[in-house]
Amino acid sequence: MFVRGLISFVLVMLVIESVLLMHNDYLLHIREEMGNEHQMLALQDFYYEKMIIKRKIQNTLAEPSDASNVFEKIEEAAARLEELEAEVESQKNADVDIWCGYVDSSMLDETLYSFKQGNFNKLPPIFDASDKIVIITDNGEEEIHACSMVLVYDYDAGKVKIGRNHMQQAGFDEDFSLLKPVIGISISNGDGMYDVDYVDVIE
Repeated sequence: MFVRGLISFVLVMLVIESVLLMHNDYLLHIREEMGNEHQMLALQDFYYEKMIIKRKIQNTLAEPSDASNVFEKIEEAAARLEELEAEVESQKNADVDIWCGYVDSSMLDETLYSFKQGNFNKLPPIFDASDKIVIITDNGEEEIHACSMVLVYDYDAGKVKIGRNHMQQAGFDEDFSLLKPVIGISISNGDGMYDVDYVDVIE
């Protein structure tokens, strides 16, 4: 009787242990699924936020202008980009920076790397959207918004758009011919996600 009771006790303990192991595996599975779901939702929110900012840039450039000449229209659009940068930088759900300039793929890779390291120092031909530069015009030196360098006026469409502004490049020694004019976005969030993207020529 004693041996039979002992065997029964051992069997019961084995069953309990198996149930506990299955329960623990289930809990681990649930936690993993919840973690994956959180990551997917965070990733979705991150790229949705970036898409919204790119759309805001496009809408900002599309706003009508009452300026009397092309130079003023371009400057007005660049000033609105500076205001947009201040707006998106004040948001709490992501760390956003709007910049503009001339880039290629290697420069974008370097920008993303330095942004991740926390030392994204913008150097010509990349400028912050709030930067001003001095150019030489027929009237002498004139201070303009740096983003004017990547903005042109489309006479057919009657609006400002992203393009290669040769007049605004005149004060620089660099050859921008192989680089692409863009309005850039650097964005990160509290979940360790980083990205660098841009808006280029908008037809």
